[in-house]
Amino acid sequence: MDFYTRKILGSLRPADAEAEEALASIPDHALVRVKTTLPRSLPHHKLFFGLLHKVHKQSAAADRWPKFEDFRDIVTIGVGHYRWVESPSGGRWPKAESIAWHKMDQSAFNDFFNAAVVCISEKLKLVDEPDLRREWDEMLGASAA
Repeated sequence: MDFYTRKILGSLRPADAEAEEALASIPDHALVRVKTTLPRSLPHHKLFFGLLHKVHKQSAAADRWPKFEDFRDIVTIGVGHYRWVESPSGGRWPKAESIAWHKMDQSAFNDFFNAAVVCISEKLKLVDEPDLRREWDEMLGASAA
């Protein structure tokens, strides 16, 4: 069974009719194993890509990586979200892993996002972290208006 619940006052409650039906099919007092995943937040996803585009356009990143996709891969690798690929000649290089919705829940995306902020500010030294966080706050304020 796969269904959505909401945590309300310390208890998981069915989020919709489908969840209500699924929970009703479980006998009372039955021990149930629960694996939790937090659905990805679309506003958080948009914030990440908005910040990434802004840093790419308004810093030295565009000079070093003219293609946005390459810059996104550099940040993803800088976060440590990559796998090693081997060439036919035996050389190895990192390849950025996907951050697609079905590959990463919100909890993992929170960690990825925070590590990306550190990567952009400390590893790549493109924008100071406080400036990046101010930009992030401005973007959130604009989306709330």
